[in-house]
Amino acid sequence: MGQFIRNIQRSDDKTKKRWLMIFSGTGMLIIIVLWVSYLNVTLPRTSTIPDVTSTVVAAPAASEEGMTFFKTLGLGWENVWNNVQNGAQSIWSSISQSWTNVSQEINRTNDLNLEKPAATPAETAPEEQISTSTIN
Repeated sequence: MGQFIRNIQRSDDKTKKRWLMIFSGTGMLIIIVLWVSYLNVTLPRTSTIPDVTSTVVAAPAASEEGMTFFKTLGLGWENVWNNVQNGAQSIWSSISQSWTNVSQEINRTNDLNLEKPAATPAETAPEEQISTSTIN
């Protein structure tokens, strides 16, 4: 097998392309066979379907004039236009909500207190001890 591969590697481009097509086709065929086999194993078997069902399919009632090409085109255009309008409203709503959030963040103010906090008794005690010991 190794010698066969080396012979293909040393051959001209036309031969290499031919073997590429052969190996690729064989590989795809093997994968498809394995996939179909897997589906046959994993999918449940269905019961037999009766030839006749009790459901009757009725054609939509035609108007007196019938549906012309331009009426069908007009209904399709109306449907597309309604979808475009709904999409535009959704986009505009999203943009306005985002803008509201950004403007709230821009207008937000922060409080910054630069004053020294009042001293607690625990913080002042060591200073008093130091000052009284140096005076004596």
